[in-house]
Amino acid sequence: PIVAAARGGGGGIAAALSQALGAGTGASARFVESGGRFYHPACAREALAPRCAVCQDFVSPDAEGGGEGVSYPYYKAEGAYFAQAWCRWHGPRPPACCACRRVEPVGAPFAEHNDGRKICLECLGSVVVDSRDAAPLVEELFAWFDAMGARVELRGRARFPVYLVDAAGLRAARIGEGDGHHYVPPGEGGGGGGGVADAGGLEVRGLCVTRSRTLRVVERAAAQTGASRGARGLLSRALAVAPREVTVALRTDVEVAAVLALFGLPQLLTAAVLVHELTH
Repeated sequence: PIVAAARGGGGGIAAALSQALGAGTGASARFVESGGRFYHPACAREALAPRCAVCQDFVSPDAEGGGEGVSYPYYKAEGAYFAQAWCRWHGPRPPACCACRRVEPVGAPFAEHNDGRKICLECLGSVVVDSRDAAPLVEELFAWFDAMGARVELRGRARFPVYLVDAAGLRAARIGEGDGHHYVPPGEGGGGGGGVADAGGLEVRGLCVTRSRTLRVVERAAAQTGASRGARGLLSRALAVAPREVTVALRTDVEVAAVLALFGLPQLLTAAVLVHELTH
């Protein structure tokens, strides 16, 4: 499908796509040039045109990009992990993974947490569901801080607890803390990942609790009879959590009563949230 150019070529991808879609007869109909390479017209679209991350159809260049023969503009997201584009009729924020922001494609639905957040199957592979799941990770992080010469020192007393919470529990604790220490994903805003958006529109995934209070935390829910069967039913049961209340008290010799993190994130992201909070 690609024919190497004998000379350097000009013109952008949008121009090449326009040439491919409007090719007539003669030499220009046989090859389309883009970036010093020649394509057959049919192959140019396959190689150069972005596909919608939702419906997998082709999307066209938008007018701001200088494209010719534009049929409609599209949304494009330059995420921290990968770039995505999708048709405008899917809206500015189609359903996406709460961890990596991958847009949910039609025909391949993501798993869903109790609080409505979605998680893609790749992130699901290392998901941390509740505080018990997180316990080995927390121990590993304390050991890592120790090895780095930054021991989390509590004057010989028992360490503060680390809890995983749902969106409602994190929101309630966030309101109670006011402007306290909390984790916001770097370079991300708008609350598109399904966390807790603060007044500035930034998503909060972790929090240091600095006051004595009652917290709403989550733990794995007991298996329910009559639950839906099949793959989706299995995923729903594996991710099901139930809230419970715990009371934490701030001691006079420390400034942190507990550390909270949003439940249901993959292990690496959960670790990033906890590391941020532990540095406080």
